[in-house]
Amino acid sequence: MFADAAARRPGPAWFAGSRSWLLISVVGLLAWAVVANAVAGAGTAAPSDAPPTTPFRLTAAGTDAKAKDTKFHVASFNVLGYNHTTKGGDAKGFAGGRKRMEYAYRILQKHHVNVVGFQELQPQQYEKFNALTGKRWSLYPGDRLERIAMHNSIAWKTGKWELLEAKYIAIPYFYGDPVKMPIVKLRHRKTGRVVYFANFHNPADSYGPAQKWRDKARRKEIALARRKFDEGVPLVITGDMNEREKYFCNMVAKAPMRAANGGKNPKSAPCDTPEPMGIDWIFGSRYIDFTQYKKLETPLVHRTTDHPFLVTRASIPTR
Repeated sequence: MFADAAARRPGPAWFAGSRSWLLISVVGLLAWAVVANAVAGAGTAAPSDAPPTTPFRLTAAGTDAKAKDTKFHVASFNVLGYNHTTKGGDAKGFAGGRKRMEYAYRILQKHHVNVVGFQELQPQQYEKFNALTGKRWSLYPGDRLERIAMHNSIAWKTGKWELLEAKYIAIPYFYGDPVKMPIVKLRHRKTGRVVYFANFHNPADSYGPAQKWRDKARRKEIALARRKFDEGVPLVITGDMNEREKYFCNMVAKAPMRAANGGKNPKSAPCDTPEPMGIDWIFGSRYIDFTQYKKLETPLVHRTTDHPFLVTRASIPTR
Protein backbone atom coordinates (compact mmCIF):
# COMPACT_ATOMS: atom_id res chain seq x y z
CA MET A 1 0.00 0.00 0.00
CA PHE A 2 2.72 2.45 1.04
CA ALA A 3 4.88 1.57 -2.01
CA ASP A 4 2.01 2.26 -4.42
CA ALA A 5 1.25 5.61 -2.81
CA ALA A 6 4.89 6.70 -3.08
CA ALA A 7 5.02 5.72 -6.70
CA ARG A 8 2.01 7.87 -7.48
CA ARG A 9 3.42 10.94 -5.62
CA PRO A 10 4.71 13.50 -8.20
CA GLY A 11 8.35 14.61 -8.02
CA PRO A 12 11.71 14.22 -9.72
CA ALA A 13 13.40 10.80 -9.74
CA TRP A 14 16.50 12.07 -7.90
CA PHE A 15 14.37 12.92 -4.81
CA ALA A 16 13.30 9.31 -4.30
CA GLY A 17 16.93 8.20 -4.54
CA SER A 18 18.10 10.84 -2.04
CA ARG A 19 15.43 9.76 0.42
CA SER A 20 16.64 6.16 0.28
CA TRP A 21 20.26 7.24 0.81
CA LEU A 22 19.26 9.34 3.85
CA LEU A 23 17.37 6.45 5.45
CA ILE A 24 20.32 4.11 5.00
CA SER A 25 22.67 6.68 6.55
CA VAL A 26 20.51 7.18 9.65
CA VAL A 27 20.19 3.44 10.22
CA GLY A 28 23.93 3.06 9.88
CA LEU A 29 24.66 5.80 12.39
CA LEU A 30 22.29 4.23 14.94
CA ALA A 31 23.91 0.83 14.53
CA TRP A 32 27.38 2.35 14.98
CA ALA A 33 26.27 4.06 18.22
CA VAL A 34 24.92 0.80 19.66
CA VAL A 35 28.17 -1.05 18.91
CA ALA A 36 30.32 1.77 20.33
CA ASN A 37 28.38 1.86 23.58
CA ALA A 38 28.66 -1.90 23.99
CA VAL A 39 32.44 -1.79 23.48
CA ALA A 40 32.91 1.15 25.86
CA GLY A 41 30.88 -0.52 28.61
CA ALA A 42 32.50 -3.94 28.28
CA GLY A 43 35.28 -3.12 30.75
CA THR A 44 32.91 -1.93 33.49
CA ALA A 45 29.99 -4.31 33.15
CA ALA A 46 28.46 -5.23 36.54
CA PRO A 47 28.63 -8.88 37.59
CA SER A 48 25.43 -10.88 37.42
CA ASP A 49 24.94 -10.65 41.21
CA ALA A 50 25.47 -6.88 41.39
CA PRO A 51 22.81 -4.85 43.24
CA PRO A 52 20.28 -2.78 41.30
CA THR A 53 21.63 0.48 39.95
CA THR A 54 18.69 2.56 41.24
CA PRO A 55 20.32 5.57 42.93
CA PHE A 56 20.10 5.84 46.73
CA ARG A 57 21.95 7.71 49.47
CA LEU A 58 23.76 5.79 52.16
CA THR A 59 23.01 6.91 55.71
CA ALA A 60 24.95 6.34 58.91
CA ALA A 61 22.92 3.17 59.37
CA GLY A 62 24.15 1.85 56.03
CA THR A 63 20.62 1.71 54.66
CA ASP A 64 18.51 3.52 52.10
CA ALA A 65 17.86 7.17 52.94
CA LYS A 66 14.14 6.38 53.23
CA ALA A 67 14.75 3.91 56.09
CA LYS A 68 13.14 4.66 59.42
CA ASP A 69 14.97 5.60 62.61
CA THR A 70 16.24 2.71 64.72
CA LYS A 71 14.07 2.34 67.82
CA PHE A 72 14.33 -0.17 70.64
CA HIS A 73 13.69 -0.64 74.37
CA VAL A 74 16.76 -1.17 76.53
CA ALA A 75 16.91 -2.01 80.25
CA SER A 76 19.33 -2.26 83.14
CA PHE A 77 18.42 -4.99 85.60
CA ASN A 78 20.25 -6.06 88.75
CA VAL A 79 18.43 -9.36 89.34
CA LEU A 80 19.86 -10.06 92.84
CA GLY A 81 22.21 -13.02 92.63
CA TYR A 82 20.97 -16.53 93.35
CA ASN A 83 23.13 -17.02 96.43
CA HIS A 84 21.65 -13.95 98.17
CA THR A 85 18.30 -15.73 98.60
CA THR A 86 19.44 -19.27 99.42
CA LYS A 87 19.48 -20.59 102.97
CA GLY A 88 21.93 -18.44 104.88
CA GLY A 89 21.82 -15.67 102.27
CA ASP A 90 21.69 -12.00 103.22
CA ALA A 91 18.42 -11.14 101.39
CA LYS A 92 15.44 -12.35 103.37
CA GLY A 93 11.86 -12.74 102.21
CA PHE A 94 12.58 -13.45 98.53
CA ALA A 95 11.74 -16.52 96.49
CA GLY A 96 14.60 -18.59 95.12
CA GLY A 97 16.68 -17.32 92.22
CA ARG A 98 15.07 -19.51 89.57
CA LYS A 99 11.59 -18.37 90.50
CA ARG A 100 12.71 -14.76 90.57
CA MET A 101 14.10 -15.16 87.06
CA GLU A 102 10.60 -16.09 85.93
CA TYR A 103 9.42 -12.78 87.41
CA ALA A 104 12.30 -10.95 85.71
CA TYR A 105 11.40 -12.37 82.31
CA ARG A 106 7.77 -11.35 82.76
CA ILE A 107 8.96 -7.79 83.47
CA LEU A 108 11.13 -7.75 80.33
CA GLN A 109 8.22 -8.97 78.21
CA LYS A 110 5.76 -6.49 79.67
CA HIS A 111 8.01 -3.55 78.79
CA HIS A 112 8.96 -4.81 75.29
CA VAL A 113 12.67 -4.94 76.11
CA ASN A 114 14.94 -6.34 73.39
CA VAL A 115 18.34 -5.52 74.95
CA VAL A 116 19.11 -5.76 78.68
CA GLY A 117 22.22 -5.44 80.79
CA PHE A 118 22.03 -7.87 83.71
CA GLN A 119 23.97 -7.57 86.92
CA GLU A 120 24.32 -10.42 89.47
CA LEU A 121 23.15 -13.02 86.97
CA GLN A 122 24.39 -16.25 88.52
CA PRO A 123 24.50 -19.71 86.86
CA GLN A 124 21.13 -20.93 88.15
CA GLN A 125 19.43 -17.74 86.91
CA TYR A 126 21.31 -17.91 83.62
CA GLU A 127 20.13 -21.48 83.06
CA LYS A 128 16.54 -20.53 83.90
CA PHE A 129 16.64 -17.57 81.51
CA ASN A 130 17.84 -19.84 78.70
CA ALA A 131 15.11 -22.36 79.51
CA LEU A 132 12.47 -19.61 79.34
CA THR A 133 13.70 -17.97 76.15
CA GLY A 134 15.26 -20.75 74.06
CA LYS A 135 16.83 -19.39 70.89
CA ARG A 136 14.75 -16.21 71.00
CA TRP A 137 17.44 -14.51 73.13
CA SER A 138 21.22 -14.70 73.26
CA LEU A 139 23.67 -13.57 75.96
CA TYR A 140 27.30 -12.54 76.28
CA PRO A 141 29.42 -13.56 77.98
CA GLY A 142 27.00 -16.05 79.55
CA ASP A 143 29.08 -19.16 80.20
CA ARG A 144 31.79 -18.33 77.66
CA LEU A 145 34.24 -16.82 80.17
CA GLU A 146 34.90 -17.47 83.85
CA ARG A 147 31.96 -17.79 86.22
CA ILE A 148 32.06 -14.28 87.68
CA ALA A 149 32.02 -12.74 84.20
CA MET A 150 28.57 -14.29 83.68
CA HIS A 151 27.16 -12.00 86.38
CA ASN A 152 27.22 -8.98 84.05
CA SER A 153 25.87 -10.51 80.86
CA ILE A 154 24.14 -8.54 78.10
CA ALA A 155 21.09 -10.26 76.57
CA TRP A 156 19.34 -9.40 73.29
CA LYS A 157 16.48 -10.71 71.17
CA THR A 158 17.96 -12.62 68.26
CA GLY A 159 15.01 -11.76 66.03
CA LYS A 160 15.77 -8.05 66.48
CA TRP A 161 19.57 -7.99 66.63
CA GLU A 162 22.50 -9.76 65.01
CA LEU A 163 25.77 -10.15 66.92
CA LEU A 164 28.77 -8.74 65.04
CA GLU A 165 31.39 -8.69 67.76
CA ALA A 166 31.74 -9.64 71.44
CA LYS A 167 34.57 -8.36 73.63
CA TYR A 168 35.18 -7.43 77.24
CA ILE A 169 36.98 -4.84 79.30
CA ALA A 170 38.63 -5.62 82.65
CA ILE A 171 36.99 -3.54 85.39
CA PRO A 172 38.31 -3.47 88.99
CA TYR A 173 35.82 -5.07 91.35
CA PHE A 174 36.10 -6.09 95.02
CA TYR A 175 39.65 -5.53 96.34
CA GLY A 176 40.52 -4.20 92.89
CA ASP A 177 40.43 -7.66 91.31
CA PRO A 178 39.68 -7.33 87.57
CA VAL A 179 36.45 -8.77 86.22
CA LYS A 180 35.75 -9.13 82.50
CA MET A 181 32.68 -7.03 81.65
CA PRO A 182 31.02 -7.18 78.24
CA ILE A 183 30.94 -4.98 75.16
CA VAL A 184 28.88 -6.29 72.24
CA LYS A 185 28.47 -4.86 68.78
CA LEU A 186 24.98 -5.58 67.44
CA ARG A 187 23.30 -4.86 64.11
CA HIS A 188 19.61 -4.00 64.12
CA ARG A 189 18.08 -6.47 61.67
CA LYS A 190 15.37 -4.14 60.38
CA THR A 191 17.37 -0.96 59.80
CA GLY A 192 20.97 -2.19 59.56
CA ARG A 193 22.04 0.23 62.29
CA VAL A 194 25.12 -0.90 64.26
CA VAL A 195 25.16 -0.16 68.00
CA TYR A 196 27.60 -0.96 70.81
CA PHE A 197 26.26 -2.06 74.20
CA ALA A 198 28.39 -2.22 77.36
CA ASN A 199 27.33 -3.35 80.83
CA PHE A 200 29.10 -2.75 84.15
CA HIS A 201 28.88 -3.42 87.87
CA ASN A 202 31.27 -1.23 89.82
CA PRO A 203 32.17 -2.34 93.38
CA ALA A 204 30.15 -1.41 96.45
CA ASP A 205 31.67 -0.98 99.90
CA SER A 206 30.53 -4.47 100.92
CA TYR A 207 34.08 -5.61 101.79
CA GLY A 208 35.53 -2.31 102.91
CA PRO A 209 35.94 1.09 101.23
CA ALA A 210 36.00 0.70 97.45
CA GLN A 211 35.97 4.30 96.26
CA LYS A 212 39.42 4.10 94.72
CA TRP A 213 38.31 1.10 92.68
CA ARG A 214 35.11 2.84 91.61
CA ASP A 215 37.19 5.83 90.53
CA LYS A 216 39.41 3.60 88.41
CA ALA A 217 36.40 1.75 86.96
CA ARG A 218 34.66 5.02 86.08
CA ARG A 219 37.74 6.36 84.31
CA LYS A 220 37.96 3.23 82.17
CA GLU A 221 34.26 3.42 81.29
CA ILE A 222 34.54 7.10 80.33
CA ALA A 223 37.56 6.33 78.14
CA LEU A 224 35.56 3.59 76.42
CA ALA A 225 32.68 6.01 75.75
CA ARG A 226 35.05 8.50 74.17
CA ARG A 227 36.69 5.88 71.94
CA LYS A 228 33.37 4.57 70.64
CA PHE A 229 32.12 8.09 69.95
CA ASP A 230 35.25 8.76 67.91
CA GLU A 231 34.47 5.62 65.88
CA GLY A 232 31.11 7.15 64.98
CA VAL A 233 29.11 4.17 66.30
CA PRO A 234 26.40 4.76 68.94
CA LEU A 235 27.03 3.30 72.40
CA VAL A 236 24.61 2.36 75.20
CA ILE A 237 25.98 1.78 78.71
CA THR A 238 23.92 0.01 81.36
CA GLY A 239 24.91 -0.90 84.87
CA ASP A 240 24.91 -0.76 88.64
CA MET A 241 27.62 1.86 89.22
CA ASN A 242 27.19 2.15 93.00
CA GLU A 243 27.45 5.92 92.57
CA ARG A 244 24.95 8.70 92.01
CA GLU A 245 26.08 12.32 91.38
CA LYS A 246 29.75 11.48 91.03
CA TYR A 247 29.23 8.97 88.27
CA PHE A 248 26.72 11.06 86.36
CA CYS A 249 28.62 14.34 86.54
CA ASN A 250 31.91 12.77 85.46
CA MET A 251 30.41 10.71 82.64
CA VAL A 252 28.49 13.52 80.95
CA ALA A 253 31.25 16.09 81.47
CA LYS A 254 34.17 14.01 80.24
CA ALA A 255 32.52 11.98 77.47
CA PRO A 256 29.90 12.82 74.82
CA MET A 257 27.21 10.92 76.73
CA ARG A 258 23.75 11.61 78.12
CA ALA A 259 21.70 9.83 80.76
CA ALA A 260 18.38 8.27 79.79
CA ASN A 261 16.72 10.01 82.76
CA GLY A 262 17.94 13.50 81.81
CA GLY A 263 20.15 16.01 83.61
CA LYS A 264 23.08 17.90 82.14
CA ASN A 265 26.56 19.07 82.96
CA PRO A 266 27.35 22.30 81.09
CA LYS A 267 30.97 23.36 81.47
CA SER A 268 29.97 26.86 82.58
CA ALA A 269 27.56 25.77 85.35
CA PRO A 270 27.31 23.27 88.21
CA CYS A 271 26.29 19.72 87.41
CA ASP A 272 22.50 19.47 87.05
CA THR A 273 21.66 15.92 88.12
CA PRO A 274 18.56 14.10 86.87
CA GLU A 275 15.55 13.03 88.87
CA PRO A 276 14.88 10.30 89.77
CA MET A 277 18.44 9.19 90.36
CA GLY A 278 19.99 6.13 91.97
CA ILE A 279 23.03 3.92 91.59
CA ASP A 280 21.63 2.11 88.53
CA TRP A 281 22.07 3.84 85.16
CA ILE A 282 21.43 3.85 81.43
CA PHE A 283 23.61 6.17 79.33
CA GLY A 284 23.86 6.69 75.60
CA SER A 285 26.10 8.62 73.26
CA ARG A 286 24.82 11.86 71.76
CA TYR A 287 23.66 10.02 68.67
CA ILE A 288 20.84 8.57 70.77
CA ASP A 289 17.57 10.13 71.95
CA PHE A 290 15.87 8.65 75.02
CA THR A 291 12.17 8.83 75.83
CA GLN A 292 9.71 7.04 78.14
CA TYR A 293 12.33 6.48 80.84
CA LYS A 294 11.00 4.48 83.79
CA LYS A 295 12.52 3.59 87.14
CA LEU A 296 10.12 0.90 88.30
CA GLU A 297 9.67 -0.36 91.83
CA THR A 298 6.38 -2.19 91.38
CA PRO A 299 5.25 -5.12 93.56
CA LEU A 300 6.55 -7.57 90.94
CA VAL A 301 9.93 -5.81 90.81
CA HIS A 302 10.11 -5.94 94.62
CA ARG A 303 9.45 -9.69 94.49
CA THR A 304 12.27 -10.09 91.97
CA THR A 305 15.16 -8.01 93.32
CA ASP A 306 16.34 -5.38 95.79
CA HIS A 307 17.02 -2.91 92.94
CA PRO A 308 14.66 -0.90 90.73
CA PHE A 309 14.14 -1.94 87.13
CA LEU A 310 15.27 0.70 84.59
CA VAL A 311 13.87 0.80 81.08
CA THR A 312 13.83 3.41 78.34
CA ARG A 313 13.00 3.78 74.66
CA ALA A 314 16.02 4.65 72.52
CA SER A 315 15.86 6.21 69.07
CA ILE A 316 18.76 6.70 66.67
CA PRO A 317 18.13 8.86 63.59
CA THR A 318 19.06 7.48 60.17
CA ARG A 319 21.19 10.54 59.44
